[in-house]
Amino acid sequence: MNEEDQKKLQEQIQALETLAKQWMTADAITRYGTLKAAYPEKAIQIIALIAQLVQQGSLKEKISDAELKSLLTKMQPERKETTIRRM
Repeated sequence: MNEEDQKKLQEQIQALETLAKQWMTADAITRYGTLKAAYPEKAIQIIALIAQLVQQGSLKEKISDAELKSLLTKMQPERKETTIRRM
């Protein structure tokens, strides 16, 4: 990926962030900032999901911190529980 493509991608991500943040409460934006610092890929995924919900007209009010947590939980693949038995 060349420099021009990276710049276009960054601009697209910025546009998605701007759109999504308009539909998030202050607490949700704070959580998003923390997520973005720790897991940039997940942050992009959640912003894309929120932007998609906005464009579909599915959101009627701002996403709260609890709703953002719920979306993040739904995005994570289920883990298989591993138990260790001693014989």
